[in-house]
Amino acid sequence: MKRTAIILSILVILGVTLGAGVASADTGTITITVTLQSLAISVTGGNWAIATPQAAGATLVSSKFTAQNTGNMSANLAISVADTTGGGAALWTPGAAPGANIFVLSHGTSSTGPWSEVVSVPSLATGVAAGASSDFYLQLKLPSSVTGTGNYSPHTLTVTITSSAG
Repeated sequence: MKRTAIILSILVILGVTLGAGVASADTGTITITVTLQSLAISVTGGNWAIATPQAAGATLVSSKFTAQNTGNMSANLAISVADTTGGGAALWTPGAAPGANIFVLSHGTSSTGPWSEVVSVPSLATGVAAGASSDFYLQLKLPSSVTGTGNYSPHTLTVTITSSAG
């Protein structure tokens, strides 16, 4: 009997102790809203078509181009130019000074300059806010001389504007 009472007492104590740890569940929620950074630009101003033949060494200036930051963050804009296409075997190469089959493409914020050569200063604009735009002009100095097959055929330059986090 004494032994039964002790066992019952132990079971009651265990039941009370174990039962004290049981409770109903409670929940909470967390809402996370994330906006990804978006780098995007659009360039307006059309293509620059130079319709009439030009003399070797001529300097030409474009009309205005506009690069608009269509992303949702500040952006830095850079400009680059590749070797020409067309012209047969006489491709022209960009450089910092005109030469034989070497042209110079520059950019500036007005049609009168000052000009920065794309090869040495590829930065077009820095810290362009989301939704803002940056106007620029291009200046093309043609090669001082041309050589090779097709040297007087039309040449096409491809200019690329890129954006990076600003």
